[in-house]
Amino acid sequence: MSTYKIGAGYDSGLDALRVINVQSIADQYIGEILVEVVNGVDNTYYYYVDMDTFRSSGYQLILSGGSGTCTVTIEATWERDELPASCTYADVTFDITGATTITASDAVADNANKVATAKYVRFKVVASTGGANDADWTIYAGRLY
Repeated sequence: MSTYKIGAGYDSGLDALRVINVQSIADQYIGEILVEVVNGVDNTYYYYVDMDTFRSSGYQLILSGGSGTCTVTIEATWERDELPASCTYADVTFDITGATTITASDAVADNANKVATAKYVRFKVVASTGGANDADWTIYAGRLY
């Protein structure tokens, strides 16, 4: 007669070991610097955040228009395309911030989870300095499962 030692986490019904995630996925956070530009050339720029599997997000924007303006809007798409630039976006700036644009440094939290089911969030940055090309912008992004 053989004797078997059953280890912790063994599920005899499945004949397999079970792995338990001690830290809930809901407590896991991903933070990143989305963009950091100094003396940006006047133009329109797009920066993307992949929200797939994330529920909540927050952002810090550090903006300086230099001799002109640096204007940011937040957009989102629910299209599941692999290429974020090929999707159609809806402006959600007002839904998240209560303002139509962001022109000064600010912290933005999607407390109401307006983009919780979006595939991508896109930041549209418009630098307009009359050719001085001295606008600066940095965007930090944080996502929570």
